[in-house]
Amino acid sequence: MRVLRQHQWLLVGLAALPLLLYAHSLANDFVGWDDGLLITENPWVQGLTWTNIRHAFTSYDPELYIPLTLLSYQLNYAIAGLSPWIYHLTNLLLHVGNVLLMFWIVGQLTQKKMAALAAALLFAVHPLHTEAVVWAAARKDVLSSVFLFLTLASFLRYRTTEKSGLPREARRAKWGWYVLSMVSFGLGLLSKVSILTAPLVLIMMDWQQERHGFRRSLRDALPFFSLSVLFGVVSLFGKIPQSMFISDKLLIGARATMLLLQKLLLPWGLTVFYPYTQPISVTTPDLFFSVVAVLLVTAVCFWTVRFSRWPLFAWVIFLLLVIPSFTNIAKGKNYLLDIYVTTDRYAYAASLGPLLLAGLFFDRMRTACSRGIACYAPTTALASVTIILSILAYRQSLTWKDSEALFRHAIAVSPNSYIAHQNLGTIIGERGDLDRALLEYAAALSIRPDGTTYYNIGQIMEYEGNTALAIEAYRKAVELSPWEKEAEERLRILEKGTQ
Repeated sequence: MRVLRQHQWLLVGLAALPLLLYAHSLANDFVGWDDGLLITENPWVQGLTWTNIRHAFTSYDPELYIPLTLLSYQLNYAIAGLSPWIYHLTNLLLHVGNVLLMFWIVGQLTQKKMAALAAALLFAVHPLHTEAVVWAAARKDVLSSVFLFLTLASFLRYRTTEKSGLPREARRAKWGWYVLSMVSFGLGLLSKVSILTAPLVLIMMDWQQERHGFRRSLRDALPFFSLSVLFGVVSLFGKIPQSMFISDKLLIGARATMLLLQKLLLPWGLTVFYPYTQPISVTTPDLFFSVVAVLLVTAVCFWTVRFSRWPLFAWVIFLLLVIPSFTNIAKGKNYLLDIYVTTDRYAYAASLGPLLLAGLFFDRMRTACSRGIACYAPTTALASVTIILSILAYRQSLTWKDSEALFRHAIAVSPNSYIAHQNLGTIIGERGDLDRALLEYAAALSIRPDGTTYYNIGQIMEYEGNTALAIEAYRKAVELSPWEKEAEERLRILEKGTQ
């Protein structure tokens, strides 16, 4: 491809940067947050067999339909078993692929090399992307993003060939780019259905490029919409019903949108948990101001259309790729209680919009500077930002070294994260330090009563021979959570033994 020949050394540099930045993460362990559910305790990914492959395509994980992601885990297991390095290496290589695709997409959209380079550099080293890169269980996010970005890049290539002046036969052959785009989208949906808003992104790209009318754009996007509807329906069968109102999801969604945008601009205070313990109401200050902020940014972007379409385009792309995550704010066994605003990886693909604007900003700096020393200002600024972000990303990646490091960091950043205290207590308890484990469980209960925490306390009490306290803990666990079947079973056995 011409783009590869023209920029081969630049692309090599873009690929090498994240490899160097995250190379140390290949020594990371699995963490006790979904890695067990998806990999280490999941027999269906431990072997590349027809039975496992069939199960991947006919089951959920337990909620998401991600057969291609599960297939990638099966391939990892076939290569190195449960050695963590192969899972981390795969994530890292997928991230490298996304960096190169980001360069291609922005380059085609803007026709500006500096904008493409800046956007790709920032995407490669931004600390907000660290979670998706170094967390083995985040495979679905980096894998689906590869196919999403390939969908966008090949669709843009298809559009470009339409006005290239080639003979009709050659233009007809270029429909292969359209087919590649559609196939890539299907593979992305098989990796994670959250990219189902991509057809709207395609229409937005046509709008920004002022190519064709709305009818033509809609017609070309129709097959993509069909795939979105199909996989959207399939995904519904795996979802656990939630009693949250749509208004609640929109309120938390507005908070999530502004939080992720804030973290893109000021990437510190990143953590695996962003718990929300305030009332979900429009009268809650941070939710109210988040809604106002979303509306205000939207209004400003619409106003700027008279000067440039880029701000509105970037903002809408960001929203389109973040909105699917609004359905995932309630998690855990006690999903009526466990509310999380968002998670860093939800901004992974969505950052395409804001980083494109950042790339255009650096390009505008370059074209606006005068000759002489000032001409080095844009390059120096970009290099400085890249170095700062790289340092922050490296530091953030250290928090994923193992489960204890992850949860201690989560507590330091979000002291009201009871699930981090609970998981840390389990880690400490497994080492035999039961007194410290009980302290962590007590800290978790002081934030929010939880059935799993009481069950863990009950196990310690039973181990220490304190049957009365064990029964009390198991009884509270069953009262708080109907999903604690183990607690119900232990309670029945102990109560029967005391009769």
